[in-house]
Amino acid sequence: MNKNNKEIVWGAKTIKISLNLFTNNLETDDLKTAWECGLIHLNANKHRGIKHDSIHFRNLRELMPRLQQLLTKNNITLRASSSKAIPEAKWPTE
Repeated sequence: MNKNNKEIVWGAKTIKISLNLFTNNLETDDLKTAWECGLIHLNANKHRGIKHDSIHFRNLRELMPRLQQLLTKNNITLRASSSKAIPEAKWPTE
């Protein structure tokens, strides 16, 4: 329980985005092969006032611009990461 005696809901403090790659009509039996096109989904989060939305992308070069378009359309702003976002995170140092 939090200070207001309300149950903390897992995922309420996140904005979740998922990616689906299309696998239809491939000329291979390899189960780990997909087209480089698909859908980006913005998952609904009633705690943040976010409704489900999605957008297609045609290739990997288009992926990030289309993600930005989806976020902008839904009035979602991203800020540069810092230790405040996830203080316990161990960021890669490659």
